[in-house]
Amino acid sequence: MPALDQTSHSISERRPGDGRRPEPAERPRRRRGGAPAPSPAAETFQALLDAELGAEHALLPPPIPARHVPRPRLLRRLQGADEASVVLLAAPAGYGKSTLLADWVQHERRPVAWLTLTALDNDPEVLLERLSHALGALASPWPSQELDAAAPGGVPAGIDLARLPAPLRAQAATLNAIGCHRLLVLDDVHTLRSPDAVRILAELIGAGCAQLQVALASRAEPALGLGRLRASGRLLQLGPDDLEMTADEARRLLSAAGLEIEDPDLLSLVDYTEGWAAALFLAAVLLRSQQDSGVGAVETVREATEVDEYVREEILVALSAAQRSFMIRTSVLPWLSPGLCDAVLETDGSGELMRLISHRSLMLTPQHGTQGYRCHSLVRDVLRRGLELREPGEVAALHMRASDWLVEQGDVEGAIDHAVAARNPRRAGELIWSQGTRFVSNLDARLRGWLAALGEEQIAQAPALSLAAAFEALARGDAAACERWGLRTAAALDRDEAAGEPAEQWLRAGVSLARAAGAPRGIPEMAAEAGAACELLDETSTMRPLACLLRGVALQLLGEAGEGRTALEQAVHGISEPAVRVEALALTELALADSGDGEWELATDRIARAREVLDAHDLERDPTFAITYAVGALVASELGHGDDAKRDLATAGRLLGELGDYMGWYEVQARTVMARTCARLADVARARTLLAEASRWARRTNRVESLVAALDTAWGEVDDVCAAAGDGPGLLTIAELRILRFLPTHLSFREIGERLHVSGNTVKTQAHAVYTKLGAGSRSEAVAKAAAIGLIDVTIV
Repeated sequence: MPALDQTSHSISERRPGDGRRPEPAERPRRRRGGAPAPSPAAETFQALLDAELGAEHALLPPPIPARHVPRPRLLRRLQGADEASVVLLAAPAGYGKSTLLADWVQHERRPVAWLTLTALDNDPEVLLERLSHALGALASPWPSQELDAAAPGGVPAGIDLARLPAPLRAQAATLNAIGCHRLLVLDDVHTLRSPDAVRILAELIGAGCAQLQVALASRAEPALGLGRLRASGRLLQLGPDDLEMTADEARRLLSAAGLEIEDPDLLSLVDYTEGWAAALFLAAVLLRSQQDSGVGAVETVREATEVDEYVREEILVALSAAQRSFMIRTSVLPWLSPGLCDAVLETDGSGELMRLISHRSLMLTPQHGTQGYRCHSLVRDVLRRGLELREPGEVAALHMRASDWLVEQGDVEGAIDHAVAARNPRRAGELIWSQGTRFVSNLDARLRGWLAALGEEQIAQAPALSLAAAFEALARGDAAACERWGLRTAAALDRDEAAGEPAEQWLRAGVSLARAAGAPRGIPEMAAEAGAACELLDETSTMRPLACLLRGVALQLLGEAGEGRTALEQAVHGISEPAVRVEALALTELALADSGDGEWELATDRIARAREVLDAHDLERDPTFAITYAVGALVASELGHGDDAKRDLATAGRLLGELGDYMGWYEVQARTVMARTCARLADVARARTLLAEASRWARRTNRVESLVAALDTAWGEVDDVCAAAGDGPGLLTIAELRILRFLPTHLSFREIGERLHVSGNTVKTQAHAVYTKLGAGSRSEAVAKAAAIGLIDVTIV
């Protein structure tokens, strides 16, 4: 039996009973949620309906769940849809369509009739009878002083009631003659599959009733000819994107389900479920029982069989066997296009099949401006994992066909994604290097992701990919890892050659470059390996600039300045589009060489160009460019730009601190240049600290003479500043300060003299003068006292 919903003037639920019509006194006087009882006019209207209708025609909205989360942003859109004759909520199961409509009905002051359609309504006669009763109920007298008086009879312009089936015309005519609006809600419209039933509903909507608004809820967009209404602005449609829950709504839903989670987990869960209310509620149930499992929210949901069951029972059930097979096998693709799907499935007609599926299941949605489609991420995840469990070999084949098709389309990055997903490291490595140094010469997050997805064991199987790993390690400042991957690349090449697969020259050149970068046996090896790489690479190779850079640095450090400068110039100009990282570092090294020759104007120009490269490619925060800012600080201090020098010095220090176990020569060079700048800025304490650190790094370079000489020069500059400032007890002379910094080392007086180009006796005399001024009786005591007052660092080498 119909009963008035316990809100204002809507037809809603009656109490369960034996079919007997309740008397007005039996009805509850409070609506759900403690709202006031309906007005006397509403009760009068209800009594008229009770007399008119039987229990089998109750026009009832579903009860709102006790844990309902109000969604005022959506409710406002429904309440403001006055100009729309049709409101359509089209979304898959579990998006809260019925609950939202029921909430709307509770707030409505118009007469409302609600029909929840079922499979029985596919019988046209059944559907016509139910619609006739609903319209008859809405057309019944409404004795409420709150509503307008009845309007004059007649049919408004633009209304074509002749289109309606005969059983509906009289009620529609009555509705048009009444001067107040009515609302007809039709839930579960997707259950209508019969063409005749769908036509009846389309005719009701298309004929138009001036005083009737029809609200539809469906799991798929119904074939009701809505295009004309949409074009005229008389259709309000809310789809999955509109109905997905916001983070705040999701938080309240989870809280209502008894679950409180931290913001990062909440946001990840909302992103993974795409705001799908049913999935969020199911996640709350799962997480509530496993709150101490230590597993993240998304991981818990992803592994839950309950989620799989829900997707299969509520989403896939609407599809045919062929459509389900298509969805499952294309789940390896993050986006779907007709050509890609045809290639992956080795078939034709994917475009039309996707169009049909998208009408049956709104979990597959068209992407505006393209012919492509996208599957809901959680649904795709469920389908893909099921396919991986049942047919792992088929998954790899699907990915490889996708990779091949994307290469033909010029989407190399997408092709690499699928090669990695297919667990094919050789194919992935070939594709990465097919782009030259695009991925390997910069700190590329995509390359890191590909390497992480495959893991070290698989990377080591493919020479090209292990070489990419070596270059990735070099780009992020890990010279040790670069050397390790270089050795693995060489081992993989040796295995291939033993199996009859000769290695390509560029791969052997790459191994040489990895060895040159690490240079564990010193700068001579760096020069030799970089030179070998240059011989293996032709002038057009994208790897050649790096080979020239490393060779140029090595030659400079070995004292072959002219040839080293030429190699550095080649690193900048060797190819038309040099790798930007190599270009910036080569310009930096040339600027440093210019400063050593006193060519400060040229050094200024080169460092400015290097900075422009960094700015243009967002590399200002890259730790491997600490040397660029260090040289920039040195040049600025020479030009008298103290503030600029301090700023660049601070940046160089920060970046150097972020750099990992990098190349020894680089660490010495950067700290030495920074110390020289500190000396010019009268920051003696920091200069000494930097030189002490540089001395420790110098051990790893097998004491390259040019680096040792640069350290000595820098120490001399610091000593000069100390002497000029009267720094040190007893006013140590410059010569004595230079002797003092060698006292903590293992060097004898004779060896110290060789470093300073004086005799051993001179060193001995000056050392004893230092002992006297420091009040020390021995070398070790002099070292201890000098360290205590900050004159030296006892770890100096």
